[in-house]
This record gives sequence, C-alpha cells and structure tokens, in this order.
Amino acid sequence: MRKTYDTMILGCGEAGVFAGYELIRRNPGMKVLIVDQGQDIYHRSCPIVAGKVKECIHCPVCDTMCGFGGAGAFSDGKFNFTTQFGGWLTDFMDAREVMELIDYVDSINVRHGATDQVFSTESPEAKALARRALAFDLHLLQARCKHLGTENNLRILQNIYEGLKDKLEFRFNTPVTHIAREGEDFRLTLGKGEELSCRWLIAAPGRSGAEWFAEECKGLGIHLINNRQFLQIIFKISFFFCCKRNFFMFRLLCFFSCRFQTFNENSLRSKIF
Repeated sequence: MRKTYDTMILGCGEAGVFAGYELIRRNPGMKVLIVDQGQDIYHRSCPIVAGKVKECIHCPVCDTMCGFGGAGAFSDGKFNFTTQFGGWLTDFMDAREVMELIDYVDSINVRHGATDQVFSTESPEAKALARRALAFDLHLLQARCKHLGTENNLRILQNIYEGLKDKLEFRFNTPVTHIAREGEDFRLTLGKGEELSCRWLIAAPGRSGAEWFAEECKGLGIHLINNRQFLQIIFKISFFFCCKRNFFMFRLLCFFSCRFQTFNENSLRSKIF
C-alpha cells in the first residue's frame, strides 16, 4: 500500500527545513515528510574538503550542495536583514511584515545557538561610507548583517536537526523523479520506484534541483517566469594610488559596487552594501 502524508517537502535546504519547523510548530499532529537526495547534516562530506582529491570529481550527488542545510550549510553564515535586495517578497507582502518574518527566522536561529550580535548600515562608519560613495553615484542599501561563522553555522543546523528529527520524518539519499496530480492530492515517484502520496506539497529543491523542478512544473501545467538575478563579483585592484587612504577607499568601493547588480532589459544599476 502506498504511504500517505499530510504534507511532503521536497528539499532539505533552509527553505525546506524552516517550512517543516513551522508546520510542526503550528500543527503538532501533522504527518510531515521531508525528502532530499543528499545526506543528513552529520554525513555530508565533500571529497575536496576531506583531502581525498584536489579538484571536483563531479559526484553523482554533491555533498556541498545537497543534504540537510542545503548549499549554505558550509558557508560562513552571513545573514542580511533587509528588503532592499535579495528577493521580491515585497511584491506580495508589506515590507514591514516581511521584516517581521525575517526577524522571526533569526529568533529561531538564536534559540539554537546563533549570536545576537548584529552589524548595521546605521553605524557612524557606514553612514560616512554612504556619503563618500554618493560622490561616485553609488548608493548604500540599508541592511543589518549577522555573521555566524562556518563552525557556528554548522552547529546551529545540527541543533535544529536534533530538535526536528523526532517530530517529523526525514528521508535522505532519496531523489524524487516525478510529481503527478491525483485529484486533489499529489503522487511522488522516488528514485527506486516507490510511490508516496500527500495532500499538500511544498517544493524547495534549491539550485541543484531547479532544472528538474522546472520540467516537472511544465508537466503539471504550471507557468514559469524568469526572476531577476543577483550577481556577486569580488575582485582585487592591481594598482595603487599614491595616497594609501585613497587606494583603500577605491578598493572598498569597487568591491561593494560589483557585489550586487540587478539586470533587466531596460536598466543596469549598481548598488552597494
């Protein structure tokens, strides 16, 4: 007999993890399954990081990208608290409500071990930089930023996993190959041929599953649109000004001005943070 869940979540990155967290918090009796083609937080290991190889060997499932915590699990844990870049939720929700949700997610991280130290563009140093940047027609975006650090970021995710694993079901090393509708429900086919059903489906496949999910959406008759892309470019200046102070300022502005750029067919605007 096919196993049935109230809700299934595809992907165990940040979006999938916090979706599961909130579902169980609000509905303790809900039967929730989160599936991911990667491994749990304790068994993810890139062979390059482990010192087994010197370059990417294109593993069938990338442990850097997939598994509990997603692509950000092994990052240095920088979180930006702002609505001025990084998404388009304000197209659907009031900016104040979006910020309340961002702060709420941060409070969950803090309860699981994150620091409460925050850096802000409201500091005197940041305001001084903003004034000087305007001379180059560069505009400082307002935000708060929190830096967790790589080890702390991983430890926080481990704490979240420990708090969730007995409240909902996880299936790791479990790719989903197909999504189909059955009346009001969904039927999911797994990599080994097993089929599961659910009433509600949350898809959070992340970057590694984006192309596959796009094809599944087409099969389900879901219209796709292209969203804006944010590029991060970090480079070093290879020459010096005579004045050390001016060189430092120029290098800093080049770094920031190229970090976030929004492209569309009508405009190109540089922004700094």
